[in-house]
Amino acid sequence: MNKLNKRKCILHLSAPLDNFYSSEFWKGASDEALKLGYNFISLSGGLQVSWLNGIEIYSRLNEIRSTLMYQMPDKSLFDGIVMWGAQMMHDASQNAIQSLVDYFSPLPVVSVGWEGRDVTSLFVDNYSGMKELVFHLIQLHGHKNIAYLKNDAAIDNSEFAERYKAFRDALKESNISLNEDLIIEGSVIQDALQHLNTPYISYSWSVLAIQELIDNRNLVPGKDFTALIARDDTAALGAIEELVRRGYKVPEDVAVIGFDNIIEGRCSSPPLTTVSQSFREQGSAAVRKLDFIFKNNAEPHKESISTTRVIIRESCGCINRFAKNILETETPSSHSGISPDLRNTGMKELLELSKGGRRANDISRSVNTAAKAFCDAGEDPMEIIHLVEEMAQKGAINQNTRTAADVLAGDIAQRLQLMDKIKADKRRETLDAIDQSIFASYDINVILPSIESELPALRASSCYIVLYEDPLRPDKNGKILLAYVNGKHKDIQNDDSKPFPVSCILPETLLPDTSTPYSLFIQSLHFGSRRIGYLILQDDGSDGRSFSSLALRLSGALEGALLVNDLNKKRQELEKAYEEILSLSNQDSLTHLSNRRDFERELQVEHRRMIRQEQPEAHTYSILFIDLDNFKFYNDTFGHDVGDAALIAFARFLPTCVRITDIVARYGGDEFICLLPDTPMEGAVIVAERILNTLKQMGNLMAEIQTISGMRLDVPENKLLYCSIGIASQEGAMSPDELVKTADEGLYLAKKNGKGCWAASQK
Repeated sequence: MNKLNKRKCILHLSAPLDNFYSSEFWKGASDEALKLGYNFISLSGGLQVSWLNGIEIYSRLNEIRSTLMYQMPDKSLFDGIVMWGAQMMHDASQNAIQSLVDYFSPLPVVSVGWEGRDVTSLFVDNYSGMKELVFHLIQLHGHKNIAYLKNDAAIDNSEFAERYKAFRDALKESNISLNEDLIIEGSVIQDALQHLNTPYISYSWSVLAIQELIDNRNLVPGKDFTALIARDDTAALGAIEELVRRGYKVPEDVAVIGFDNIIEGRCSSPPLTTVSQSFREQGSAAVRKLDFIFKNNAEPHKESISTTRVIIRESCGCINRFAKNILETETPSSHSGISPDLRNTGMKELLELSKGGRRANDISRSVNTAAKAFCDAGEDPMEIIHLVEEMAQKGAINQNTRTAADVLAGDIAQRLQLMDKIKADKRRETLDAIDQSIFASYDINVILPSIESELPALRASSCYIVLYEDPLRPDKNGKILLAYVNGKHKDIQNDDSKPFPVSCILPETLLPDTSTPYSLFIQSLHFGSRRIGYLILQDDGSDGRSFSSLALRLSGALEGALLVNDLNKKRQELEKAYEEILSLSNQDSLTHLSNRRDFERELQVEHRRMIRQEQPEAHTYSILFIDLDNFKFYNDTFGHDVGDAALIAFARFLPTCVRITDIVARYGGDEFICLLPDTPMEGAVIVAERILNTLKQMGNLMAEIQTISGMRLDVPENKLLYCSIGIASQEGAMSPDELVKTADEGLYLAKKNGKGCWAASQK
């Protein structure tokens, strides 16, 4: 796609944006790429052992993290790759990740947290922050019996291993022996999972860890362990929830700390002491490093980046740090780990506070701008209090301004955080609205407009839905189902509706506006083992998590719609087949007239209609029983094809001599029969004479027979095609069967009288 406008394109090998970590890394990388003038394509998937085996015919149940999306595009579309290698290590081995890098060779690759061949590796310092927190628990709070939730998998990735090493080293340097009973290994969690009947997705593994410590190892919180460290915030919050559920208090009975500084930890009760590592900054750093490689043709190398800092909150037993800063003016402010750009932005705004004659609204405006800058960068806006304290300690602002700024910062931070929550609630409401629309009717014509109407609320300026032409070969061709480009619906024209190679991701005619850099997010659409296609969304300020949510919801809706569509097609096919079968059962296959079965049914209907009348004799009906004269001559002399032609010709001729309401049928062989409703004997005789006279006037159908058979026939005068007719009229109490028998007797008399005439049996 970069070939269209000569702008370089960065490929991001991403995990689904269904959690804080992935969405923050993606946001940092995407925003930085656009700022530097690059197109940015994020392929949402994962890396598993199946990568080495190529694309499998059938998807797996965990297709959301499959390697399919990584294998789909033509690598010539891209100029470089960024990836969060540390996250890939959750699912894949070193060799599998290296095979992925080799697949995209010779594109330059920047990886965060994983080191490999021909890769520029950026490593975040996980060691120092964790070690500082362990020292904090030991030295400030006096904890010696500290439990550690190490992992939920049998194999640690490098980041988790580094954090655990920091824990061990801090204990050793503090002359505290490691108690193995307080360590939860991944193998323990895996064993616990095997005994669960509930799917793992509904469990936090740290809940199982607390169960192991208390129930299986008989350890008492507050006595056998007074503090607990989890490998990350999610595990720490799960542990707090389980401890509180069991009646223990945090931090009074057990102090708890985590790692990552996710939003949930900032808002938990108590707020979580942790180590902040800005995943957004890691994504930005990866893109900046790739930009450096583009411009300097730099060789692959390894380097460290500093994005971590310790965040002290109440879960470790400390008082609120912001209140402490206000109450204890001598407490030094800590801002390590805040990116220089962000810190400078905040300082620039806060320096306005130092100017003389500042009014309250001026102070409010400066603090508000600084807080918003922190919030936009994914940081807690309350962090600006540290900058205010630093300025106060340096004498840049007076005590009154400091106090006002601190109060304003707290108020503004609360409002910004509340606004984030409101926005998140609105996104969920939008997704719920989409759910209500698309699941109310499994109809593509309902689903697609519903999605389009909600895209602005999800901050997606373009949206494309691509269906695999053959779900068993998803690496081949796709077809556009929906194109919403630059905020407008685009009708799928003939050229756009044609299948295209999925290796190019999108047809060139459907690309978004290429005059400015764009960021596209791509995620697989699948349901169970059925691959459906993929969703493409153009970012217009989204947090990313709603994109993955939409993909998951859309997958179920499309699966339902496609199944309903298939069922409708099958139903139509069955209805058509039934109509054909019914037609065949009621129709003579050679002449296409009604057959004997259909005639007998119509005869019964007419008979019942007659006897229901108040004066049945006024609604009498008649039948004509017709047999072709000289038919055997055509069969024996010219063959069955000519005999069939004679039958077809007579079948075309006969209906022209009766009313449209009369029933004409082939009774069998060369016998035909006519049902004449509301017709007495006199009327039946008129019809019979019309048939005989018209047949002679038309030359006994010879021209028609020759046309149908394609043969020129030499037929003697005495062998021309005639017919004999037997007539019976329902003028008494005869049953339908008796009436047919009477007409047959009349036919016998007509044959006996010399053929080519009609006769009626005298009953």
